[in-house]
Amino acid sequence: GAPSPGASLALMLAYLGLPWMRAAPAFGVVIGAVVLVPSLAALALRGGPSSTRSEQTATALVVFSLVTAVMAGLARTADMTPALMPLRYAVFLIPLHVGLWVLALPYLRRAWTARPGLANLSTIGLAVALLGHQAIMAVFAVRTADANLRVIADFREGRRTPIMTATIHPDLAKAQAISDDLKRRGLYQTELRRDPPS
Repeated sequence: GAPSPGASLALMLAYLGLPWMRAAPAFGVVIGAVVLVPSLAALALRGGPSSTRSEQTATALVVFSLVTAVMAGLARTADMTPALMPLRYAVFLIPLHVGLWVLALPYLRRAWTARPGLANLSTIGLAVALLGHQAIMAVFAVRTADANLRVIADFREGRRTPIMTATIHPDLAKAQAISDDLKRRGLYQTELRRDPPS
């Protein structure tokens, strides 16, 4: 059926809240809204025909990511809740983040010139925060990969759980037939690392 506006908006905000949407679902939609506000402000105030080339490029990057968010919000409403927004979609938000940074740089340069001491301390604090953010996301990505690999290992070992219909295939009998065919042909029978513990 047609997606409801509310459900589509929630999915779009969940998308914009990646990767935190998957790590902390309670705050993901709020983070998505926090990302959406400066993005829309950037489009309203920058990137017009009289703006510089860097501003036009930055706003084009923001538009790209916002369009992918709208597409996800419209297309995935029937089969997904915001808490299940795939982490892999986060890569489509990189242009938005870059675009917002490009638009913010002139203001940061002025602030740095006006108060260099405070700007240096703020830069160090921001760098530490970003490194901490990356460390947390790396741990979460590894845990997610472990969970998926454990589901695949369970399937290979003959166990069946409800989550397999979402992770492996909706028809597990068909998935088993494909797996048996791959085994006969000797394809995709090893992993790059050991299976995680149950």
